[in-house]
Amino acid sequence: MSEKETLDMNKAFARKGAKKRFRKLIGLKVIADEEVDEMIANNDGSHLLECLESVRQPVYEVTWGALWHGASGRFEMYHFDGNYFTRNDYSNEVRGPFKRAIEAAKASAGLFEMHHEPGCGFEQAMHYSSELHESGDKLISPRTEEQIFHTITGQSAVAGGFNWCEVEPGKLFHDLYHDETGKLVKEIYDAHRNGSFQAISKAEANFAKATKKTRITDYALGEQAAFFTSAYDSFLMKVPLYAKKSLECYRTDWVRLCLPRRLGGKTVVKVIPVKNLHLEVPKLKPVALNEPQVDAQANQ
Repeated sequence: MSEKETLDMNKAFARKGAKKRFRKLIGLKVIADEEVDEMIANNDGSHLLECLESVRQPVYEVTWGALWHGASGRFEMYHFDGNYFTRNDYSNEVRGPFKRAIEAAKASAGLFEMHHEPGCGFEQAMHYSSELHESGDKLISPRTEEQIFHTITGQSAVAGGFNWCEVEPGKLFHDLYHDETGKLVKEIYDAHRNGSFQAISKAEANFAKATKKTRITDYALGEQAAFFTSAYDSFLMKVPLYAKKSLECYRTDWVRLCLPRRLGGKTVVKVIPVKNLHLEVPKLKPVALNEPQVDAQANQ
């Protein structure tokens, strides 16, 4: 579909006094009547957005960028005189006018919707970002921002930005014990296996001291409980965007599910945020049901 079919500059400036309001917005000395008339006659959306960029627009944008190669994408939303206009850098096509921001987003629904493909590996990892600029604060509510982000990406929105498609969300991976907390968890497991009360006490004290300011929660496992067959199991997981209850605060983050125990017929684990995993993701090995038990000391 051509820009001629998706953009109507005559409609955008149809309201009485629109051209004058546009000149006042951009600057009476910056753009003349004749230039505005030519922009409308030529249905020149690029010129329109170029002018709006001089007054701190776009009002909102969604971006994604690959973590390990140069691919990226940008969706921008602009506003003038009660109308919204959009552009993405896939086609540079300008669309509009739209009366509502969500209507403008729906015209590009699924533009950046991507799904994890196991065969593609870590190369598909990306960073999503949703940014409501100061110029859009009074135009787009936080709820509408979430709806726009979801419409464009297919993902539920979270504040700021997040990495995605590194691995399948919700899937369990063997712990690498690569960070400080991981080493302390392994120290606890090793102490229990060795059976020394003194070593156990020391390991648990070290863990408590190091994680005093860390957000740690208890989580009662559902179907994932089948993977925890030993008191020494510890797995890593990318928390899904749809996570609820005690996992909700970790959405899109990497966590460690460890220190399992039985409580009221349920398997309960500690959920601990994982740091510095970015470069380690290619080394991760998924956990399979009914696989041979792996000794905690072997996971060094």
